[in-house]
This record gives sequence, C-alpha cells and structure tokens, in this order.
Amino acid sequence: MIHLSGTPDRFAESVERLSPDTRARLTLENDERWSLSEVLSLAQELELPVVFDVFHHLLNGSLPKLDVRGATLLAGETWTPADGRQEVHFSTQEPGKRPGAHSSTLDASAFAEFVEAVGDLPLDCLLEVKDKERSALAAQRLLRTSATA
Repeated sequence: MIHLSGTPDRFAESVERLSPDTRARLTLENDERWSLSEVLSLAQELELPVVFDVFHHLLNGSLPKLDVRGATLLAGETWTPADGRQEVHFSTQEPGKRPGAHSSTLDASAFAEFVEAVGDLPLDCLLEVKDKERSALAAQRLLRTSATA
C-alpha cells in the first residue's frame, strides 16, 4: 500500500516506472491528507485498487453524499479478481491525541456501526489499533454476536 506524497502527477510518473510485478502488489489508501475522491481519481488513472480507510475518510471527508457503505462500495469498484478481496481499514480517534492518531483499542460501538453498514460485504478488514490481538478478538466476538442477531 502506498500513502500518497507530493503531487499526483509526480506520483503517477513514479508508479509508471515500476516493474509489472511490483505494480501488481500496489494499493492506494485515503488518509487525512489525500481524500477518498482524490485517491479514487488517481487509482482510476493508474488502474490500482483503493484501500478504503473509514477513519481517515471521516477526518478528510469527500463525496459528501456517500455514507460509509457507499464509500466502501465505490472503493470496491477499483478491485479486480486478480487483486483478491477488497481491503478496508477501521480505526477511531485516540482521545487526547492529535487528530488522526489511531486509538489504542477497538471502539466497540463504532465498530458495531461499521459492521451494521458493511458487514454483509465480502471484505478483509484491518483494525488499525495498538493492541492488535485484543481488539481482533473483541471484533470477532462482536461479529459472532451480530451474525446471530
């Protein structure tokens, strides 16, 4: 995955110089500097998949008519069978830290809202939290509970 820096044109030129094998492993991700709409535009030009980052989308909003499900689906359109399953990133704000700092642990209620919005989609979800295993286990419990509800 590449986080964009510099100008889109300079970035695109760099990607064009990569070997086909390297290029086939690239994804782009929205963040607090590059909005989803900007990343989608560049991904379309470069024919690269977009990893949708829910938290950064909320910090640097674009495409105001789309909710989380709509944004996830739009990013999903950039994925091909050769890319594998669509990947999304989920995190929330760490209280008391600079805007954009990932939380130390999973916010269960925010994750439950996310699952309600996109839980029926075939996604791989990466939790961007400090306590990786503990939060992953909490997310699994929440997913099992929502599946039986």
